[in-house]
Amino acid sequence: MSFRQPKNIRVYRWVVGFSSALVLLCTSGIATTGMNAYQPFIISVSGLTNAQASTAMMVRNLVGFVAIFFLERFYRITNMRLGLSLSALSIAAGFAVYSRATGFWGYCLGSALNGIGYGLGGIVTVSVMIHRWFKDHQGLALGLCSACTGLSPVIAIPITTSMIRKYSMPFTFMATSVLMAGIAALTFLLLRDNPDGSRSNIEWETQKERFARAHCYRTAPKLRYFAMFGVLMMGFIQPSSTHLSVLYTHEGWDPMLASYFVSVMGIALMVGKSIYGEAVDLLGSYRAGFLFYGAQVMGLVLCCGAAVMNRPLAFAAMALLGLGYPVLSIGQSFMADIVAKPEHFATVLKQFQIIYVFGTLLAGSMPGIIADLFDSYIPAFALMALMALLCMISVQYIQRQSRSSENMNTIKE
Repeated sequence: MSFRQPKNIRVYRWVVGFSSALVLLCTSGIATTGMNAYQPFIISVSGLTNAQASTAMMVRNLVGFVAIFFLERFYRITNMRLGLSLSALSIAAGFAVYSRATGFWGYCLGSALNGIGYGLGGIVTVSVMIHRWFKDHQGLALGLCSACTGLSPVIAIPITTSMIRKYSMPFTFMATSVLMAGIAALTFLLLRDNPDGSRSNIEWETQKERFARAHCYRTAPKLRYFAMFGVLMMGFIQPSSTHLSVLYTHEGWDPMLASYFVSVMGIALMVGKSIYGEAVDLLGSYRAGFLFYGAQVMGLVLCCGAAVMNRPLAFAAMALLGLGYPVLSIGQSFMADIVAKPEHFATVLKQFQIIYVFGTLLAGSMPGIIADLFDSYIPAFALMALMALLCMISVQYIQRQSRSSENMNTIKE
């Protein structure tokens, strides 16, 4: 099956980018960081403990982890257009279940549906779409596309908090579900698989059959292990993005004020994702890494001052986190570019995504469990700050070695 080839590919590729951004807004925005607005109310209204609330959200990571293993089969049956639309529709179904949930298992079911969309419609498939449609400025396109996830904390979280207070949490969940269903329909109308109008499978299908995993890499084994460790640390850090509101409300901050803090993070996140790709192009991945990975470390460190009740400190923490968070998503794509052979980019990126989601799975319940033990989320954020530092050291080592290899015009297998 094929579709009509767009008349002006250079223009229509931005329509594809916009459609992909909408999918990421659903799968990696509202379904993940967007849950910041709901987390304090899930604990207070539904009566869940901190550990139960974190575990219910961890189910999303668990199902998303499993879903990634079915990416190839799923997109072989469907195509990129239908598959990404169904991913957004799965998020809509998850929020519809949330609206009817009355206890722990109801939230687990809603999170499971969100996990399907998160795993099948995440950064891997969107990166493949960008690589297909953009022959130049791929970093900028991927950054702008990914920046749409920042709309969730900027716009959705304050609106969501206000709606929960004015109406109810079930009503707000259902309204979000309707919005996600509308985005799924719009994505299906706008998206096209390839610039030539054809429908094709994702590139890793035949590669998986022909090559062993080691043959997908162009770097020495030591560097690929450092890359995998760095991506795993990224996964360990990710739960911080879904526990920002509850970090501050648990220390006595007003929920509406906490939502404004997260909105500042969202604005910085949009800026960070928009400029990260260009920063890498201008400064190189090594120098840009110090700026963005460093911002993430400092942001998590400043989050540990939530109990001080200092607004400028809280705003600074959110701004730094927003600038640093792009490395958790776009950073995986740049890492794959560094260590993978060009023809095996999608295969290596999929492997990295599996490792990343496995890390989020291992660490998903950690903030809530630590909060129940210490009656504070601050120790959990201190631990994630340490993990962010280890991630930075690992990634910067790889990028330094890669830069040295490029200077010598030699990459050892």
